[in-house]
Amino acid sequence: MKKGRRYNAFSINLGDDGGKTKLLCPVDKCLEVYSTKGIYQIYPPESLDPKETNPDMPAMSKKVSDIGTSNWIVARIMVQNYQIINSHGFLSQEMKITFTTHLRDIMNAILTCNEICNAITERVSEVEKQVISKGLKSKGNVFTHFPTINGLDEKTTLYLTKAKHCIQRTIDIFNIFYESPITNPRIDKLIQWSDTNGIATYVVDTLKHFEPIAKYIVDLRNAQEHPDEKARFVFSDFTILANGEISAPLWGINEAKHSIHKEMDVLIKELVVFVEWLVINLVLSKEKKNPLFELRVFQIPDKQMDLDCPIKYRVETCFKQDSKHRVARRDERT
Repeated sequence: MKKGRRYNAFSINLGDDGGKTKLLCPVDKCLEVYSTKGIYQIYPPESLDPKETNPDMPAMSKKVSDIGTSNWIVARIMVQNYQIINSHGFLSQEMKITFTTHLRDIMNAILTCNEICNAITERVSEVEKQVISKGLKSKGNVFTHFPTINGLDEKTTLYLTKAKHCIQRTIDIFNIFYESPITNPRIDKLIQWSDTNGIATYVVDTLKHFEPIAKYIVDLRNAQEHPDEKARFVFSDFTILANGEISAPLWGINEAKHSIHKEMDVLIKELVVFVEWLVINLVLSKEKKNPLFELRVFQIPDKQMDLDCPIKYRVETCFKQDSKHRVARRDERT
């Protein structure tokens, strides 16, 4: 038996403000702990010192986020999808770690998008209230101290970069289940490959539903990063219109401009729905035929949701019943 403190069992105390633990899952070289009040990473001695040079090598624990499972994005992207995968033996331990690593990347990307969206939305609301209560200051024929959003260019760039990254990582999750040659954020190419290779219809339907949204995100980012005459990314801060009204910040390609904060909010919700339904349908597509049991999708009613971890769906192995009791394998909207 090897001697040294590194070979003994150890426990981690998250502290009084750690909240309730809702999920433990392996990611990269650590174990991540998802509590109601934050996310923690625990690195065992074998991860920190794989060559076992120090027999007394300690473990390490650190808090990496103050956003926990009470946040709906953390609950529905990380906790819900990991629980669905972990409860069904479709993936090896190595593939499961890859899956959770991609999930974490998606979660962090969407959280960043959500933070940017909230900041812009709050600023728009603040300006609207200011204009209603006090109006705009003017001197002569010039509006002075006109409202603005600091760093709007950087905010839109980061948002679109993270949203595009989220699409890429979701395709990476697809490739864990089915090894397609698609390695870029092209949902249209993945649909073509899936049709050719006989992937389940409900998986392809999920891809088809999200494809226009993915294309819009990618087109916005590409037009911003690689502008040309045919596709030029345009955006504007608060501005005054000819009729005297104030326009909130807008973005788009060429002259087709739309409200930034409203579209950001919609795109975030669509990304979450896409990830969760793609995972659900990928799991269903791997279901082995059984004369007695089947996988069934359950939607948790809003009134029954755990506010400390508001997941929306679960997939369970159930005794076969009449088909009318089975949840349809299709996309559902939030």
